[in-house]
Amino acid sequence: MDVLPMPAHEAERLRVLTALELLDTAREEVFERVVTAACAAFGVPMAAVSLVDERRQWFKASRGLGACQTAREVAFCAHTIMGDESMVVRDAAGDARFVANPLVTGGPALRFYAGAPLRVGGHNIGTLCVMDTQPREFAQGERGLLADLAGVVAWACEQRLATARQEAVARARLAAVSGMSHQMRAPLTALIGFAELLREQPCECQEHAMHAETVARNAEHVLKVAERFEQSVHAPGLQAGLVWACCRVDRIVSEVCQTLIGEARQAGLELEPSWGHLLAGGAAGDGGGGGGDGGGGASRDGAATGMIVADEFRVRQGLLNMLGDVLRLCRGRGTARVHGWARPSGAGRVEVRIGVRVPGPGLDAAGLARMIEVAEADPGEASARFGVGLGLSMARRQARLMGGDVTYTPPEAGGAAGADGGGVGDGGGADGGEFELVFYGRPAESATPSQPDAHEQRPEASAAGVLRGRRVLVVDDSQMSVRLLARYLRQAGAMVESVATGEEAVKRLGQGPSRGVDCVLMDIELPGIDGLEAGRRSRAAGYAGPMVIVTGRAEAHRQALASVVPDCQCLSKPVDRDRLIGAVRAAIGGADAVEGASGGAAGVAGAAGSAAAA
Repeated sequence: MDVLPMPAHEAERLRVLTALELLDTAREEVFERVVTAACAAFGVPMAAVSLVDERRQWFKASRGLGACQTAREVAFCAHTIMGDESMVVRDAAGDARFVANPLVTGGPALRFYAGAPLRVGGHNIGTLCVMDTQPREFAQGERGLLADLAGVVAWACEQRLATARQEAVARARLAAVSGMSHQMRAPLTALIGFAELLREQPCECQEHAMHAETVARNAEHVLKVAERFEQSVHAPGLQAGLVWACCRVDRIVSEVCQTLIGEARQAGLELEPSWGHLLAGGAAGDGGGGGGDGGGGASRDGAATGMIVADEFRVRQGLLNMLGDVLRLCRGRGTARVHGWARPSGAGRVEVRIGVRVPGPGLDAAGLARMIEVAEADPGEASARFGVGLGLSMARRQARLMGGDVTYTPPEAGGAAGADGGGVGDGGGADGGEFELVFYGRPAESATPSQPDAHEQRPEASAAGVLRGRRVLVVDDSQMSVRLLARYLRQAGAMVESVATGEEAVKRLGQGPSRGVDCVLMDIELPGIDGLEAGRRSRAAGYAGPMVIVTGRAEAHRQALASVVPDCQCLSKPVDRDRLIGAVRAAIGGADAVEGASGGAAGVAGAAGSAAAA
């Protein structure tokens, strides 16, 4: 036999073949039908779809061949993939390339071979070939028919390659989103926790306490944005879903205004929030500052006080988007009055309107529609023409998910509209019209108390010393998170050590009977092996003590947790201190109950350590 030929771009060819994910897979109807048709069309006893990898040819489908693969050095197809035309061997016994080939001298005693290359992704990955034990001629028309059948196989492979590439891109996107979400979640969770600690410190400056509250509230909102985005990527069908819960819309109005106060002042504006301008019966109220106190008005029902059932995240995000764009639209000085009201709307619904009345000449009647239309098509052009981007468009999407919309009411007669629906000029306190975020919720009294998740029962508030003498191993790659969790645990009296990777955790927990570790607190998103795999390996290494797994996507991970580490507890980020201490305390208490007279996990570890020392 001649030396085995090798394509010029072999590495790239093998990458395409690998990307197809066809090697060593089960039979598929399209390939089976083609080889059956080839045998019938050419009157031969053998046919195959052959894929040529680095060391072998493997048959995705075959007829008349007893083997599923052969070594590449004896494969006729290894020669066929060198060119773009069909290769025909009329009598292998008289061909110098194949006369000594074991497929010719032994079984299946090939004499005739014809193969057409399968060109996929710009490379010949294999062939469609037909074979016989007798020499024979192969006419030009037969070559064309073989090439056509090979084209059918190549087309099926191209479809498979396109699908494989799409799936690879989707997996890469999911991995990137999960990684980004994890990178955001760790510092945001730490911000929330440290802001909580600051709020607890005695402070004579009310402004400092307010700043800590603002940091925590906005970090929580950004965390929800990251979570919703990650959810929309992992489960696109759920992205339009609403999460119904009781919320204080008056408080949301006040807090969003507080968040945007700096941006408003940069625009030369002051924000003036209020609630209850219109009450349930439609009568005017005295407004009053929002601040979460319910505002003015005689009625104290849920609608009038701002307490309704709605998707708080979407309400907050919609108002942030709308108000942010409106502030950028207003380039004059004055006061932007943000007011909200709610009233029963029939059919068990509550209509909520949050409006912002801006100073200046305002827009014309079609200005809002033009801004949103341009922003959705080209945010850059919208910003250049109107001074705003996608905010109003995004606010409209949020509102429409809740059955509402974003509307604009032009100023009353006498107010000049800006050119081309342009922004507000230097009109000072002139009436510039009103933007409104409109949505629908449910009456607060219609809410039924939700049952706490079995994995996240709200424990009693932590107290100093409840974990005294206990040793907790924290497994987390974020040093900020480790500092925060360690502080919480030490406040409860625990001794804390930490490692940054799942591999380190397995190594640490595999040291005898855990060397006195009473509980493991493990993040699920870790470099290298994740928390699930680290938990499984730790159990296999002999750690039988309690585990508390911390994750930003508890719902997505609980099924896997149940099968991998079935006896662990699961906590969602951001981790509440009382919930954390309660979960660790309950986990250790459960282990103590199981160990009984042995003195719990710590006692068992100590006894085993003594035995090992003896």
